[in-house]
Amino acid sequence: MIDIRYFYFTILAIFLSLGLGMLLGGSWISNERILAEQQRFANFIETEFSQLRQENQQFKREIKEMEAGIIDNQLFFAEKLPAFFENIFTGQRIGFLLAPELTGKTGLLHKVLSSGGAEAAFFFDDEIQDAGLFSSFIVIGNDASPAGMPRDNVVFWEGNIEDPLHIFRLLWNLKNG
Repeated sequence: MIDIRYFYFTILAIFLSLGLGMLLGGSWISNERILAEQQRFANFIETEFSQLRQENQQFKREIKEMEAGIIDNQLFFAEKLPAFFENIFTGQRIGFLLAPELTGKTGLLHKVLSSGGAEAAFFFDDEIQDAGLFSSFIVIGNDASPAGMPRDNVVFWEGNIEDPLHIFRLLWNLKNG
């Protein structure tokens, strides 16, 4: 049989060796080592943060350059757009029902339609007179259908009326049915 004294001495030896290990391990790691490790880690974090800040600034510069390029492309496209649709809509009457916030933003669209030979009318409310006189009716930013206009001749469009590419898509789809 196992004597209980051996069991107690074994438990006591385990705890003494654990305590001695903690004492020796704690004395080997000095405050200087801990501080040096913390300083090394702080320097690493600062270096990484500086690199990320520089990359972020570089990306911001690239985004500004790309935005400037987009604006240049839109201006060029807006300049060439009327020539592309020249005389394509001759004799057509096209009506537009626009949301009130689009008042004063129809200049490019009107210019393109004029060069295309179309007669364009812009309405900013639902009270449209003689809607049946138009060959096509386009509703932009408004869910209402013009009164007196057959539903199959009405196009609902959600594009940007000031963006030349959006206008191109609208008129291209209008031209090609």
